[in-house]
Amino acid sequence: MNEHSHAASHVKSDSAAKAPPITISRLRIFDVEASRRCNLVCEFCPRHEFKEQEFMSPDTFRAFVDNTEFGHGDLVLFCGLGESLLNPSFPAYLSTIKQRANGAMVQVITNGTLLTPGNVAMLLDNKIDIIVVSVNGIDAPTYERLMKGAKFERTMAALDYVKAEIATRENCAARLMVTYILSAENLHQEEEIKGFWKARGLRTIPQYMHNRGGFASLDEMSPLELPVPPARPCLYFEPYTFIAWNGDVLLCCNDIHHQHLLGNITHQSMAKIEARKQRYISENNWPELCATCNAPACLEHGSELK
Repeated sequence: MNEHSHAASHVKSDSAAKAPPITISRLRIFDVEASRRCNLVCEFCPRHEFKEQEFMSPDTFRAFVDNTEFGHGDLVLFCGLGESLLNPSFPAYLSTIKQRANGAMVQVITNGTLLTPGNVAMLLDNKIDIIVVSVNGIDAPTYERLMKGAKFERTMAALDYVKAEIATRENCAARLMVTYILSAENLHQEEEIKGFWKARGLRTIPQYMHNRGGFASLDEMSPLELPVPPARPCLYFEPYTFIAWNGDVLLCCNDIHHQHLLGNITHQSMAKIEARKQRYISENNWPELCATCNAPACLEHGSELK
């Protein structure tokens, strides 16, 4: 979550904040953790729980590509629980996936602090489809408190630069979007947040605050009251396949300690791993991690990725 305007407001509504109904687009999404390292310390990210913070190695990434049968309409999402642009091998990963993924779309979610001219050129030269920047705050005090280590004006300038580069490149189809977290404290400012980004000519992908399987808790960013399915899985499970930096394929990206593995891509095919996913669904036997989690039942951004 992977990502906020005025999120630090300590005044809560008398009634529980409720998010509007949301829908999901049935995509096949491979969330690849090119890096578990990050250069920021965001308030809402449970990085203190991570036992290891490493880069995905070239061998592990090659195993992911070799052991996965990609199809047209798939999405390869470089996100994970870190900052992909920190990995020195990331340009090669991006180039490889664009060559080998049989028409799959490629997306990166970044905190935006490493969108230097060189990195922007690398992303666009490799024909990336979607660049999503996590920006939690539409003013410097909120943003710099929640995303410790980043500077608001610098990130705004980076966004302007990426937008201009996309516009000036001939036949460049890359899309630039901003994601942010909506919590109980700032939900009433949703239209203001949307207006801020619309004025800058950027589309947005709101994410709803939740407890990340019980690992995240922040007083000023309370989870929203969201529709909960009568039984697991939540709708994250079926479309998303999370490939951790070491090749572990996790039940969920919120399985921070790798306690519930579907397999490991370095020595198992994606087909076998996906078969195990289907067994989880058919058996309906979900671990405590799922019972603890209050993630929204549906995904907001599916329609954005069509």
